[in-house]
Amino acid sequence: MLVALQLVNAHDAAPYADRPQARLTHDLGDIAPSLLWVRTNPSVHAYLAQLRDCVAQYPAAKVAIMPDNAFAYPALDLRNPFPMDWVLPLEVVGDTEQRMLDTIGELNRDGDYLVLFQTVTALALAAGEPVPASVPPETRPAYHTGLEERILDRLTGRRITCGNFVGVYSAKS
Repeated sequence: MLVALQLVNAHDAAPYADRPQARLTHDLGDIAPSLLWVRTNPSVHAYLAQLRDCVAQYPAAKVAIMPDNAFAYPALDLRNPFPMDWVLPLEVVGDTEQRMLDTIGELNRDGDYLVLFQTVTALALAAGEPVPASVPPETRPAYHTGLEERILDRLTGRRITCGNFVGVYSAKS
């Protein structure tokens, strides 16, 4: 029993990828109903509010958010056009990189897409660092592999900024 209590206390003091429990002051239920009762720090909440608002501001059938946002597709009911949800170096194997790049041609041809790139790293969010309300258009995305920048540079839709995100938007024709 003592070990269990110590484990709970250790978890509450230093949870994975967020602040200590006492600093988890924002419920994510206002971001998406599926996230109700999930508490996080103010920085993560601001980041996700920006993400929600960007998706609403730039409606599209196909939405990708790179590189650290795999949870967003089911949580926000989004359809990711790319063959991978989380662009991590250990997952970009075999022909994955080429399949990701091939998807760009389909998006450019068909339109009706929004591809967002975060400019704030997951580590900064977990540390509770501030999330900028906006970024200049020339801001480069946070990335793990460099594939994110190649995707950004090859998409032919309209360049946008939205909150801390840079992106490319092509409205439905």
